[in-house]
Amino acid sequence: MEKKVTNRKVIKQSNQLSTAKYKLSSTEMKFIALAIAQIRMEDEDFNTYTIKVSDIESQLGTEQNETRLKKFAKGLMSKPFEIPMDHGGWRVYNWFSMIEYIPSEAQFKCRIDDTLKPHLLKLVSHFTKYELTSIAKMNSVYDIRFFQMLNTSECKMRGYFKARVVDLQEVLQVPKSLLRYDNFKRKVLEVAVKEINEKGGIKVNMQEIKEGKKVTEIRIEISRQGELF
Repeated sequence: MEKKVTNRKVIKQSNQLSTAKYKLSSTEMKFIALAIAQIRMEDEDFNTYTIKVSDIESQLGTEQNETRLKKFAKGLMSKPFEIPMDHGGWRVYNWFSMIEYIPSEAQFKCRIDDTLKPHLLKLVSHFTKYELTSIAKMNSVYDIRFFQMLNTSECKMRGYFKARVVDLQEVLQVPKSLLRYDNFKRKVLEVAVKEINEKGGIKVNMQEIKEGKKVTEIRIEISRQGELF
């Protein structure tokens, strides 16, 4: 018998998950967040989670027929992500082991892949925590990803986020058109800072770190209005 689970207001995931290498749309990221939000703090296993079709339609701005919904689900199932390992190698994961569409209920049922248990269940350290509502109105996947990275336990302890530009571009899997720093700054960094300041419940300020005339690193100072319980 399936347990009835409902969305909480808080997302909690490992820092490794927040800084993993992958490329998704903002709608796909919000679908994943809606599933993760249904995980309870005391859970020792994943349940089957439900997501309304209306939640997908509100993100895409159009009514979705079954063909489009199937394309969305298959697309998400075909987008694995990569986490570097301590031994110098890497591990590739998939977000879900199953996504099912139920037309009579106008909703999806999904199962998070069991290999993600260490990244989502019983987390006591090195985790990212933020409110689900904070990303609901963010428009770009880059805004959401930066917001996640700014909410890792390390960033909360230090009060800032710092990374090499090339490493960020690799993690975010940006297209070639955004590899030039001026394009990356204008279309990714500045947009993300603006969105997070307006919608994320935190205030951030970006600084550029240069080697000679070239910007090689960015540092984002973080000011929080209050911590999540």
